[in-house]
Amino acid sequence: MHWHDGNDLACNYSFTPGQGKRIRWAISLDTQFNYGIFTPTEIDKSLLYQPFETTEVGGDNIVSITDNRDGTATVCRSIVRRDRFQKGFDCVYYAMNNNVIDTSAPDDLKVISERTFDYKVKINQMNPIATEIVPVVCTRGVICNTEPYVSGVILSMQVLGSMNITVKELNEVQVNDPELFDKLMAEYYHIIKKQTASGAVDEKIIYKP
Repeated sequence: MHWHDGNDLACNYSFTPGQGKRIRWAISLDTQFNYGIFTPTEIDKSLLYQPFETTEVGGDNIVSITDNRDGTATVCRSIVRRDRFQKGFDCVYYAMNNNVIDTSAPDDLKVISERTFDYKVKINQMNPIATEIVPVVCTRGVICNTEPYVSGVILSMQVLGSMNITVKELNEVQVNDPELFDKLMAEYYHIIKKQTASGAVDEKIIYKP
């Protein structure tokens, strides 16, 4: 008896024409295992209404800014979703109150971002009347990033609320000066605003005796 180890099967062994015909005939009649080789395949059309990619990003709402005292700040923002939709359709995107959010043409790779509530999509080629809901999963999390300070301003006054104010603009070097506090005028209140690269503003009020 000859045993095949599998290595020679790809070289010299094949089905005879008759065996091939019988195999194809058996597969075409199959109803038990549903191989599907000779049957058309359909997709769930509702999937076309859903984004093919969803990512979580930091939104415009800033939750906290922490000065790291090394020329940077940790900026934490509320999480929002960014949905990307496939090309190929004329789409209209609605808020749940039926106000139009956006539209897209077949060549657009549409991005719907910073939605915090469910919204609806209509695909004109599928059904010019019907819409499908895109669920937005609620999240209370935050995304935090370290950002450099790039500019700032100091408002100095002897009495808080006074209109007699001294204003000093700070460039990237000055806003990160470790001796910034030492250079402030004594017996004054100082409103220090430091801005990060993304535009987040860290504001503090101090009094230098």
